Parts: sequence; C-alpha cells; structure tokens
Amino acid sequence: MVQNPEHDKIIDGLSYLSILFAPILFPLIVWIISAPGSMTRYHAKRALFLHLVPILMLFFGIIMFMPLAFFAAGPGTGLASWIGFPIMMAAIVVDLGLVIYNIVLGIRILMGNDQ
Repeated sequence: MVQNPEHDKIIDGLSYLSILFAPILFPLIVWIISAPGSMTRYHAKRALFLHLVPILMLFFGIIMFMPLAFFAAGPGTGLASWIGFPIMMAAIVVDLGLVIYNIVLGIRILMGNDQ
C-alpha cells in the first residue's frame, strides 16, 4: 500500500482541529482505522487524549461544584464559594488553554511545521 504523506498530514491536522467540529468522535475513528505504528495513529491518539481532558474536567467540575452552589447557599457557607470558585476558574482556564493548544497543533501540522 502506497501512503500519501500529504493525505496523512491533513488527517493528522484535522484530528487536532476536530475539537471545533467533532471532538472525541473524529480522532477516535481515525485512531481505530489507522495502521498500528503509524504517525496518523499517534496523532489521533494524542488528539483524542487532548479532547478528553477538557470535557472530563468540565464534567467533573460540574458534578463536584454544582451541589456546593445549590446546598451551600445558607449562612456560614463563604468557605465553599472561596474554594469552589477559584478551582472552577482554574479549570476553565485550563480547558480554554487545551482548546487553543489543539488548534495550534492542528495548524502547525497542516503547515508542515510539526511532525
């Protein structure tokens, strides 16, 4: 089988950029159908991990801190908000950073600056 490096580069870049249009799904499909040991499989697995982290952080953040918002709304609950709010803000910053990192990696691969 002849491999087309230009085609591989496009698929590799789209694996990262898919965070904008099909997070988790596109890299998962590419990872499943790509040849073992190929760079496409490596990039798809890496993109899948980079897509899962923000989603899992957001999911667990909501699960952990929504009860604080609903049940800790009485007097003497200032500590819960002082702890929960900075943690949620840090998670949001990390999530946005990972989304930007995925976009940068996808563009670098499509431009041929990263392998």
